[in-house]
Amino acid sequence: MKNSLLFLFFVIINISLLQAQVPAAYQPAYNQIMKQQSYNNFQNFMMHMNYYGNGKLSDTKFFFKLMMKDSIVKEVKSFIFFDTTRKKTFIKNVNKSLPRSDSNRNEKIYCSDVIEVMGGVGSTAMLLQGTITDSCWLFKTLTGHINVYSTYPEDNMNYSVTAIQLGMGRIEPFDPEKLKLIIAGNEKAVKQLSKKNYFNAIEKFNNAK
Repeated sequence: MKNSLLFLFFVIINISLLQAQVPAAYQPAYNQIMKQQSYNNFQNFMMHMNYYGNGKLSDTKFFFKLMMKDSIVKEVKSFIFFDTTRKKTFIKNVNKSLPRSDSNRNEKIYCSDVIEVMGGVGSTAMLLQGTITDSCWLFKTLTGHINVYSTYPEDNMNYSVTAIQLGMGRIEPFDPEKLKLIIAGNEKAVKQLSKKNYFNAIEKFNNAK
């Protein structure tokens, strides 16, 4: 269950990030290529994405400040979950004024329900601006020659490098083998990569620029 759920999430991340940048005429063939690439990179993905059971992709509750589509602002503290039916991540807004037996007590908020999102490890911490995709929110956790994006609104987390961006280029799903080619020549960065400290590797590479 763990492997199948994470593989499904990885496929969705790949398609969500890149689908809009492919001409419609080539979309079917592209989707097939992406599925194969997702399969080939799955073991790498498993190293920097965790699954904690009960649909949770995080074992930490994060703080989110959301602008809903009806312009209502909500502040929510929640784990990050993955819906295998809708193939999207979501968070839960618990209305504690309602009894546990009330079906409206737990409100699921999906990426498509908001027009703006910020997140962090707590309400008093610096909040990271989120990018809304079809399947999840991506938070820029590192800015530099290589920008780092994560599904978690927390920086310096080596296991949660979800996507990277070279300069002002397109945001692409993270692949350690591609990163290895980019940072080749920077011994300190390569050493961190060999230890699977992906965030640290990118940070050292950026600092040398």
